[in-house]
Amino acid sequence: MSTQLFLNPHFVENRAEWEMYRDVYEGDYKTLRSEIYLPKFVVESTVEGKKAYQQRLARTFYTNLIEGIVDIWVNWVFKETIDHSDVKGSIFTDAELENIDGDQTSLEDFAKDFFRTMVVYGRAFIHVNQSDRPAVSKLDDLIKRPYASIINPLEIPDWIYVDEQNNLQGGLKAIDYHYLIVKQRESTEEEPRVVALRRRFFVSESKVTTILYQAHESSNKKDFAYSNLLSLEKSNWDQIGSEVELEIDELPFVYGGDESWIKSISGEALRRHQLVSSVENILHFQGYKHTMIAGDLNPNVSGIQAENTIMWLKAGSTVTELSDTNPLGLLTRIDSTTDLIFKMGLNQVRQIPGTSKVAQSEGAAREEKEPQVAAAKAAISEIETVLNGMVRLWAKFKGTNQEGKIKISRNFTTQDVKELALSFSIYRDYIGKVEPWLKAHLAKVVDQEGYDPEDLSNIKAGIEAITVENDTGNVIEQRRNSLLKGFANAGGVGGISGR
Repeated sequence: MSTQLFLNPHFVENRAEWEMYRDVYEGDYKTLRSEIYLPKFVVESTVEGKKAYQQRLARTFYTNLIEGIVDIWVNWVFKETIDHSDVKGSIFTDAELENIDGDQTSLEDFAKDFFRTMVVYGRAFIHVNQSDRPAVSKLDDLIKRPYASIINPLEIPDWIYVDEQNNLQGGLKAIDYHYLIVKQRESTEEEPRVVALRRRFFVSESKVTTILYQAHESSNKKDFAYSNLLSLEKSNWDQIGSEVELEIDELPFVYGGDESWIKSISGEALRRHQLVSSVENILHFQGYKHTMIAGDLNPNVSGIQAENTIMWLKAGSTVTELSDTNPLGLLTRIDSTTDLIFKMGLNQVRQIPGTSKVAQSEGAAREEKEPQVAAAKAAISEIETVLNGMVRLWAKFKGTNQEGKIKISRNFTTQDVKELALSFSIYRDYIGKVEPWLKAHLAKVVDQEGYDPEDLSNIKAGIEAITVENDTGNVIEQRRNSLLKGFANAGGVGGISGR
């Protein structure tokens, strides 16, 4: 008998935003080449422009700034090793600490991955479950153990709060978790089939029960994609097997976070992506000469008219050579957008420019460093709470009353904050070095200036000889000084939020 399952209104409301955060962070080029992220120009909206749009998509590549910025923050927050001495041996074995999720992920890396998910989506979950592989020997019973997995909010389509006012802090009494698997086959001669599964957990009278559902057969196709999974609202699902009662008294999920740390910079990253697409398009069409001939042309030869046939044109015909479009404005906007992404990522939109002669007082400089430290300490408190919730569930699955806490260092110094700014500065400078159209743009500009052939040749040779060190050394120093000067005149504006 089929069951109708639903999507939580909060999930429906936030799904598009979560998908955008995922896409700009993961940087999958196929996804970022869609009309969602690269809108059509007016001329590309026509039937004739469809081919031009497809060609522009093929020429556009996404530069993933978001992933690097997130990694800088993750590595900075976890600059010191996690202290798990309180749980080692009593709750976690050495083997478990080195393999939390069954994929050889250590507790240290697992904690970083959880924080990374929280930074990207705003909210992240940890699901603790015991291996449900049936024991086939006494030795098998001895290795049966809990495992943990990190789940992002796109994988949690529905839930019910304990609190009637829908207060997340009050806890949950039911939660659904959906995912895709390749259905088990009898042999390789059988065609692989991807199916959507949805596992429901609910608690009643201190007993936790779980039910597994599979999307109705009509919804499962061999090319079933993740996007299809997110669209299965009010679809029919078939229950697989019977209800299973777990040996714990609370839902095996812990969660943390609120608003995405990349909320502001994700929009700027997409703006930059669209600007780069425009520049690449301009430079592509300026790679060869365009000559327009208008008039009463012989239809048999109008397609091959060229300069050597212009003398044969009829009276009244016109010949126009299309001049190159100067992309300097777009290039400037790309550079300023890139700067803004890094400034917002470091939480300092309002900062003293690196070229400013204004001297800051010691108190102002000290105050400006607080947002980054405050954001890190607030994040650590939340991560510790979630990880220690996982520890509690881990102990319950093991049937032990042992208690213990995981601790993360909050020891941040002025030098640590400077190193954070330096990391952003170095990464920003690296991005500035690798844009593929820089030399092409310079060459186009000098072509339009009318230099004599010998001078033009020397200038172009100079452009080709440009090296990163010679070209950007002063810029690197200016940007680094700018980043080190400006910390929290931003005071929580945009970018990475200090919670």
